[in-house]
Amino acid sequence: YLIRYRNYNASLAEAQARLEQTMVGKNKNAAKDFFVKPADQANDVQAIMATETKSWAKSVRQMQAITNESKTFFMSVVQPNQYYGNRKFTAQQKTIALADGPFRDAVIAGYPHLAKKVPDLKARGVNIFAPTEIFDNVEENMYSDSCCHYTPAGYKILANFIVDRMFEDIARAKKDGKLNVPACLK
Repeated sequence: YLIRYRNYNASLAEAQARLEQTMVGKNKNAAKDFFVKPADQANDVQAIMATETKSWAKSVRQMQAITNESKTFFMSVVQPNQYYGNRKFTAQQKTIALADGPFRDAVIAGYPHLAKKVPDLKARGVNIFAPTEIFDNVEENMYSDSCCHYTPAGYKILANFIVDRMFEDIARAKKDGKLNVPACLK
């Protein structure tokens, strides 16, 4: 089974008891308590990624709503990853960035779901960016491992992208009166 408990305020003992009841079919509130996929569906990576992406998108919308209410700044950035995009790697870069590891399959399965959600999130007013193509035309090596970490040059490119967007968005939000600006920053 793939299981995620929905009540994050419960004690571990309570969660364990509810899960035991669910597993033996005695929990009438199982659908409310747990996200449960039967064993035959637990290996359906696309279904799992679609479900997890919906959860992620809901979380991002909630974070945006909280920051809108308090007039504070929020930005979500979908991190570029070597397994998603059109980047061409040299043979030497492949030995570092595309070496066998546990992350490849999850990224290949999951990132298309994330990418599809970004336009919808933007349409709903979420301040989100997906610069997944930011390294596609850079010849220098951007990745320091086969997971998701960058070289100093990669971090610099991504940081500059994020800071540029932040300053643009903060200036717009200040102009529109949608951001509380501390006196020291005025």
